[in-house]
Amino acid sequence: MNDMRAAAFRPGYGIAGGLNLPKNFNRINIQFGWTGFGYQRTQRGYATLAASIIIN
Repeated sequence: MNDMRAAAFRPGYGIAGGLNLPKNFNRINIQFGWTGFGYQRTQRGYATLAASIIIN
């Protein structure tokens, strides 16, 4: 993608989800996602993972 001369929109696809654990586990929130798209006949995919503690 470094050979692109200008910014361009590309259609993408993906999936995301999350999980909130109960209070006795310190209210931990875990989120994950996967995004994919094609560029010059090559399929690329990116995964993300995030975790946080909910303070209330």
